[in-house]
Amino acid sequence: MSAEDDTSNSITLKLRVWRLLMPLPMGRRLLPWIVEYTVYCIVVALIVDRYSVEAQHWGAETAALNGVVLGVLFVFRNNAAYDRWWEGRKLWGQLVNDSRNLALRTRSYVQASEPELAAFGRLISSFADSLRMHLRDTVKLQEVSGYENSQEHPPHVPLYFSEQIQMQIADWHREKKIDGYQLITLDTVARGFMDVCGACERIRSTPLPLSYRAILRHGIGLYLITTPWVIVQELEFWCIPVMVAFCYFILGVELIAEEVEDPFGEGPDDLDLAKYSQNIRKSILQSLGD
Repeated sequence: MSAEDDTSNSITLKLRVWRLLMPLPMGRRLLPWIVEYTVYCIVVALIVDRYSVEAQHWGAETAALNGVVLGVLFVFRNNAAYDRWWEGRKLWGQLVNDSRNLALRTRSYVQASEPELAAFGRLISSFADSLRMHLRDTVKLQEVSGYENSQEHPPHVPLYFSEQIQMQIADWHREKKIDGYQLITLDTVARGFMDVCGACERIRSTPLPLSYRAILRHGIGLYLITTPWVIVQELEFWCIPVMVAFCYFILGVELIAEEVEDPFGEGPDDLDLAKYSQNIRKSILQSLGD
């Protein structure tokens, strides 16, 4: 076997190990909880060992029942959070497709100069940029690339760009650069922009009901607090690593669900909106120029 083959196999092995043991993005938030819970489990084990505390005969059954209820709540919580994340991804995929289709049809239909087409393309890509910033915070028009010196201050920047796009399409129709059928076609695609914006705003402004989150966290707290007192009777000090492992997975799943239920942030588990906006800009540049 050659040295190149050895190097390739070593790299492949390292990649496999990294994929198996890749760091958890939520690790920094999770670590303090793990440390505190480890201390709690140690205290429980010491108390039971020193004072010979005996578990109630119904302790194991109660812990098992709580685990079943907790499992049902976890399924609902994670499904709801992931559905929100996936819907956000589909909406941005739709925006990418609508932007490309609008650019392609504009190039095919509109008999306009290259600078005019390029200016229209900048409106399309600016809508994506403004929506990305709008979903993360209140965006100003001057924060969008190319509009730093603008004197306008629209309260809803994505709506401003959508309006500019539709006004330009209407102007082309008045100037006889497109016919009625082409107007309807371009307008139908352009209207999809605000459909995406409204759906994304709905996800962002409608979190999972507080009661569901509260009762799940109550169940997590009850399970993690009571279970060590039950299993320490059987596992003794081995209950510490076992319960810490349970805590890692239970709290880890809850923190991940909390992160992905709002998919438009800037965390490692959130959607890469900057990449999607960049893809739109590249497609527009290819179709309509700059």
